[in-house]
Amino acid sequence: MKKRRKRYRRRVIERTLAILTIFFGTIIIISICFTTVYAAVNNSEVEEKQEQTNLQETEQVSKPHKVIPLLMDCIDEEQEQMMEELSLEAIPESELEQINEQDVHDLALIIDLESDGSEQDRLAVGNVVLNRVECKNFPNTIQEVIRDNDTYVQYECVYNGKFDSGIEPSEEAIQIAKRLLDGERIFPHNVVWQAQFMQGDGLYTQIGVHYYCYTNMENC
Repeated sequence: MKKRRKRYRRRVIERTLAILTIFFGTIIIISICFTTVYAAVNNSEVEEKQEQTNLQETEQVSKPHKVIPLLMDCIDEEQEQMMEELSLEAIPESELEQINEQDVHDLALIIDLESDGSEQDRLAVGNVVLNRVECKNFPNTIQEVIRDNDTYVQYECVYNGKFDSGIEPSEEAIQIAKRLLDGERIFPHNVVWQAQFMQGDGLYTQIGVHYYCYTNMENC
């Protein structure tokens, strides 16, 4: 009997130990699984928050880059519109066209009346007029240069009234005037004297009866 009881107790203890081993083993496995799942979920949430944070930062950084060009475009458009309005208020387009046509007309007419008719002398006469316009010692418009009443720069055709007689310039002179107004030059900027006699600081060249002389004045 005693031996049977001992065997029974031993079996009970062994079974109990086996059950406890299985129980605790199951708890450990569940804990490991729970920890793994929790870590995965936690990492996912962290990554999601990090992505949201990065997205917000990106939006905050990118917004100025999007806004500034748009703002600058608006400013540029407003400035351009203001400049157009100011220019239109100051000098209407029709008047600008008249000014340009008047310059061509007057320059062409003085070329016709002052030159000997050759292309070279026509270019020379017109070139001197424009050099005077650009020189600070002379008036700064074609009309004022032509009508300058200084004894040494007075054009004979203006003095005797022929310039204001209603005569129109030739087509050849008009084309020469347009070429000069477009920038064509045959003289340096300091050749500002044209007459049938020497003047200024020295002779640059002679074309026909005209002496074209230069000046050493600092403003020319």
